[in-house]
Amino acid sequence: MNYEKTSYGVFLISLIAVFFAAYPAMAEFEDKNLGVRSSSMGGAYTALSDDGEGQFYNPAGISQVSRAEFTSMHTTLFGQSELPLDYFNFTQPLLPFSVVSFGYTRFGSGLYREKEIDMTIARKVTERHHLGLTLKQMSSFISNTPDRNAFSMDFGFLVKFEKNFTAGLSVINLNNPKMNEMVPKTYKAGVSFAPKDNLTLCLDYSKQSGDKKGGFNIGEEFKLTRNFKMRAGYSTYPSRFSAGFGFEFKSIKLDYGFRNHDTLDSTHRVSFTYMMD
Repeated sequence: MNYEKTSYGVFLISLIAVFFAAYPAMAEFEDKNLGVRSSSMGGAYTALSDDGEGQFYNPAGISQVSRAEFTSMHTTLFGQSELPLDYFNFTQPLLPFSVVSFGYTRFGSGLYREKEIDMTIARKVTERHHLGLTLKQMSSFISNTPDRNAFSMDFGFLVKFEKNFTAGLSVINLNNPKMNEMVPKTYKAGVSFAPKDNLTLCLDYSKQSGDKKGGFNIGEEFKLTRNFKMRAGYSTYPSRFSAGFGFEFKSIKLDYGFRNHDTLDSTHRVSFTYMMD
């Protein structure tokens, strides 16, 4: 029994190590590309972020949400049952110029688990300028290690230069929360351009504090029909390709996306969104 438990532990730790191997430093609460739509667009979401998924990329973006919505997502990273990832999000407009969002994320199982509870408040300051702030409670649970808890925050800014051109800036984990090790800040900057009503193009640059270089993310979303959208994206650091689609009918949205990996299987994600009037 002890042998089986030890073997399972070694396997799980090795799997997580491969997951983080593409990053310059292994750390808790690494970016797992939460969200299906955003991940399908290569993570190029800083200047778009116009739904609940914006909570993880640029909190200012959710100020664009016009009606309440609830989203749930499930995946197992690289098809490994030992690495489940789930998130739930509820976003609600409060006033004509304010939106609040609540999120819950859980990752891992057994010997290693992460949990995060988020609350975001975003405001449309002017017709062109948007601000957002996310407060986060982060917890990690590692076998034979004391549980860790920390408070963190994200800040975001969005500006619309034209109807079809937007730029965004955000800082994730602004205060470098201390878990078993320091969780680094991540700086994001991006632009979103819609040359046609049915096409959106996005470009991001992101960099973690302490890294010598950052990475670019590019993504596109093409509205094929009134109810169906196709998406694709690419990130340079690490090199990843992603794609997916979304189907919307009345108050229901279903999204699917996948993201490849050099060594392990691709990650497939599915989310369900219910929009309330």
